[in-house]
Amino acid sequence: MAQASVRCLSLQSFGIHFFQLKPNHVNIIAAALAMAQAIAAVAASIDDPAAPEAAAVCQCNPANETSDLSALAAGECHFSRALPTGSLSLLPQGPSETQPLPVEPIRRRFATVGSTYWILNAGFGSDIHSNYLIRSGIGLSHFVANNVSLDAELNEMFIAQRGDDAVAINLNLLIRWHIWHDDDYRWSIYADGGAGILLASAPVPADASQFGFTPQLGMGASFDIGNDRRIYGGFRWHHVSNANLFESNPGRDSLMLYAMLSFPF
Repeated sequence: MAQASVRCLSLQSFGIHFFQLKPNHVNIIAAALAMAQAIAAVAASIDDPAAPEAAAVCQCNPANETSDLSALAAGECHFSRALPTGSLSLLPQGPSETQPLPVEPIRRRFATVGSTYWILNAGFGSDIHSNYLIRSGIGLSHFVANNVSLDAELNEMFIAQRGDDAVAINLNLLIRWHIWHDDDYRWSIYADGGAGILLASAPVPADASQFGFTPQLGMGASFDIGNDRRIYGGFRWHHVSNANLFESNPGRDSLMLYAMLSFPF
């Protein structure tokens, strides 16, 4: 048709169809009221489970060529036949077959402030008098600043010495600074040190006391082994002394070699 046409939307439970009308500004309000009635009828058919699956389609009397939207207002355009299968749906089609991709948990980069790790450790130390100690334990390492961690360790120790051997419980607080490392922290070289307390089943050394302090200082290296896990290896000067809190305080110095495994808290 030469004149511009207006397409009337017809709602159906799962589709949209169109019909052609010639524009007429006089009957716009009447046409809108008729469309509102059609929408209400469609909504009622959707809410009623017993209603037919198909709703109505706008059909106009093709013989009405003299008016614009008056055909819709006069009822000559009625709603009767169902929409064909495959028309555009106005309602949700149900769950999509596309499943959301799993979201990987975000992990902090190693040695960043706020990150925390479990640590398992084992070590062996000896002095120049053939006395030795064996240590194993568990701890937590929390980075209080980038590259700087504060570590708390709880260890059990076996101490072989002249006189009575001893077993002991040892609690340490250490600070560790990863001084050198590559960009991806696949390796690092660090220094650490701290002190702790020791409570033993026999005096350590043999002519001292069962209670003592354990200052220590050393260096080591750590290596990434995947899955945010690392191995550590290093050495420390390890001292046992009661700081003259008791009558005798000969002290004991050892060179300790140790290894550690860390994994996320």
